[in-house]
Amino acid sequence: MKTYLIKSNHTVTEDSYTEGRLNYCNGYDIEDTIKANNPDEAVKKYIENTLYFDFHSIKKDEFCGWYADFLVDADNSKASKQEIEKWKKGDYPLYNNYVNFEVYELNLINPTKPF
Repeated sequence: MKTYLIKSNHTVTEDSYTEGRLNYCNGYDIEDTIKANNPDEAVKKYIENTLYFDFHSIKKDEFCGWYADFLVDADNSKASKQEIEKWKKGDYPLYNNYVNFEVYELNLINPTKPF
């Protein structure tokens, strides 16, 4: 297994079913170290273990390479089916959490000579 440092940059905006992304609400960064066999596996583990989203429930149009769009509620939890149905009718506010992932492979370097 290899060790990866993953940094995610999050941009949260109000979202409308009919109008798309609207006003900016929040932005933040998170990072974590993940052990995985390859970078793609590391990002999947990061999504599940650090961001607490179920990777298998993400639709293909929500995840493209190392970018993702998550439809979330005010607590930044993935929106439920019931919340999405209310949101589509304009009866419930939801937000778009756009995430950009940066992936770095970490290697331990041992000096050959003391300084």
